[in-house]
Amino acid sequence: MRTYFSISHNDNRKTPYASTILNNNGGYLEDCPLCGRTRFNEANKDLVLLIEGKGKLPDYLQCGHYPLTIVSDRVLQTWKDVSVSGYESFPIKIIDNENKKRNHEQYHNIIITGRAELDFEKMGVKIVSICQECGEVEYNKQDWEFGKAIIKDNTYDGSDLFTFKYFCAAPLCTLKILEAVYNNKLTNFQFMFLESFFIYLDTSPIDLKELLRIGK
Repeated sequence: MRTYFSISHNDNRKTPYASTILNNNGGYLEDCPLCGRTRFNEANKDLVLLIEGKGKLPDYLQCGHYPLTIVSDRVLQTWKDVSVSGYESFPIKIIDNENKKRNHEQYHNIIITGRAELDFEKMGVKIVSICQECGEVEYNKQDWEFGKAIIKDNTYDGSDLFTFKYFCAAPLCTLKILEAVYNNKLTNFQFMFLESFFIYLDTSPIDLKELLRIGK
């Protein structure tokens, strides 16, 4: 069985979601003064999010400000119960103007600390330049031309949640996360096989029930 997966939320606007960061102050996503590219400011961890949509809030909360990973207290407790590694969590505040009486649990901003590196040599990818201010990387090809994602030997730190160096906005995980989601019926999670990380046409999410049944 393939071991590593990309993790995201379902892009379903029928599910309540966080439309914006109210305490952004222009700092969560900002333009690099040197290269001009938009960069992710990791310093802003304690967030205030505005919720839109009707119904119960999902366990994985979609946010209009990519690439936030926002999960419920139920998710965090499940991860603690099964000893998930590779992250830090920060409680956030939710403003719910559409339904002030809607009950919801505490939510958390997840900062993923686990790391691995891509084997650019095997993938035929070369780094052309790296911005000295923000670290943004320019490659010899567009990322959708990278092909199959290959982890470089001896670079993966063993964490259950991790990201690739230079691609820290895209969460990755081990099978433990999929099992925790399925066994505890956590909502609004979506997974893809790691090999499809740069193959955007392969967009069919994993059927957890089928995958875990085959793996037994």
